[in-house]
Amino acid sequence: MTEQNPSNPAFTGELAHLVWLLVYRPTHLDSQKGALRRALALALEEGCRVGQVDVARSAAELSNAEPRPDDFLWLTELAARMSAHAVRAIDVHQGARAVDLLGLARALAAAGAHDEGRSFDAEIMSLAPTTLSVHLGRTGFVRTPTPPGGMRPIGLRPSATPPMGQVPVADAIAERGPRSALETPMALRRPTPEAAVRIIQDAIMPPSGDNAHDLVMRLRGDLSPDAAPPLLDEIGRMLEDAARANRWELVIDVATKLLEREATVNHPDVRRAFGIQFRRLAKPGNMRGIIDLLVHRRELRDDIHRFLQRQGEPAADLLVEMLVAAESAPARRAYRDAILKCPSAIEPLMHLLRDHRWFVVRNAAELLGELNATEADQELINTSRHSDARVRRAATLALIRLGTPRAMHTMLHALRDEEASVRQRAASGLAATQHNPRAAGALLAALDAEEDADVITAILGAMGHHATPEVMARLVKESSAGSILRRRAPGRRIAAIAGLGEAGTAEALAQLKTLAGDKDRGVREAAERALAASAVGATSLA
Repeated sequence: MTEQNPSNPAFTGELAHLVWLLVYRPTHLDSQKGALRRALALALEEGCRVGQVDVARSAAELSNAEPRPDDFLWLTELAARMSAHAVRAIDVHQGARAVDLLGLARALAAAGAHDEGRSFDAEIMSLAPTTLSVHLGRTGFVRTPTPPGGMRPIGLRPSATPPMGQVPVADAIAERGPRSALETPMALRRPTPEAAVRIIQDAIMPPSGDNAHDLVMRLRGDLSPDAAPPLLDEIGRMLEDAARANRWELVIDVATKLLEREATVNHPDVRRAFGIQFRRLAKPGNMRGIIDLLVHRRELRDDIHRFLQRQGEPAADLLVEMLVAAESAPARRAYRDAILKCPSAIEPLMHLLRDHRWFVVRNAAELLGELNATEADQELINTSRHSDARVRRAATLALIRLGTPRAMHTMLHALRDEEASVRQRAASGLAATQHNPRAAGALLAALDAEEDADVITAILGAMGHHATPEVMARLVKESSAGSILRRRAPGRRIAAIAGLGEAGTAEALAQLKTLAGDKDRGVREAAERALAASAVGATSLA
């Protein structure tokens, strides 16, 4: 196949339609089959070329039609996807195979990885097509067809498309099944009619770093109410061009400069002009591209966190959405860290407490606790009654961190939870409050009913924070050796000693001094440590 292959607008339209269906109508299998059949029929007689610039030009021409045809949406989407994946042109051979064409369409429909086409190229290599060629990058590198019977490249994952060989169109479409929205996150922004025209310019001349530098230098100068809007509008257009070219490092670098300059501005009209540009950057496609940098560009995280804080609720909503959809541990950690920098994330996290997936609810509860979202205490109290013990444990810990009166009152009920780890956390939580008159009685009742050693240790420690006469009598009893026939385990005695140390009353100190001469070495050492800690505490208070 040579570079002189003619273009075929009808074939290009069907390919664009197929890509659009895979992205926006993943469950419409019949429509996908129809588009694939029509494209195969058009390629049966002769080969053709699909060029990025030609596709963008066709989309731009259709943007002026009234009413605007469906082809405009399809061609615009295909042009944007080719640009994002650095695909300059596609040569389709005469008699193209269904498996090759469908695999190509799925690779184009996948979200851009901001890697200058490397992930797309890897997908094409794993597909090993025999009836099409792909021209990548501005230099025109060509991924040529794989000869029939050729070896699949070593080290690449198997293709998600059907096995090699001539397969029926219906089987090729149905084998993989529909994509869910979470399986193909949209990192690409669908261009507006006005932006479609500029796709041609982007394909020929992508955004220049030098141009960005010049604009940033001008940003440091005069920002009067008359000078600021045109300059900021020019910067905004440059950022949109950079976003379409997937130059997210450039986008966040310039956005950081805008943030720094905005902080020095006082005039309301100038601040309004800055706000307009940040709203332009708040489009989901733009913010997805920037958020994706969190995973791979750790050195940019502080700048990205500041940008996301500036964007407020839209950024927080998207961060939470991407956390839920994240499939790798590094991505989940990066998104969690970013959410913890965004107070605006509290509202969407509260909504997630009603999600049907236990792990989503657990993560939301943990994050609300770490954000100290006191306004979420009632929602977390409701979540503490969840059917899954892992969720109840996370909600209990979050309530402990919030420390509101309602949250701490809930700990009394959590002491009776069927899961030991939940009861343990509830007891530890009661150690953090000193003004709950019902805590002492609840702890004593829980101790009588408890059999788990770790929970007993937590209860005895918490009792020292509620030193009523009944509690002190029980701690003294629990710290003693017991009778000859019913010796108490050293571990339980040491836990009671910890409670006596927390109480710090005269009765507690007297018992600790007695225990400092106990026959058991572990008990003696625990009592000595508690006495030493009490002495240090008394000295610091004095």
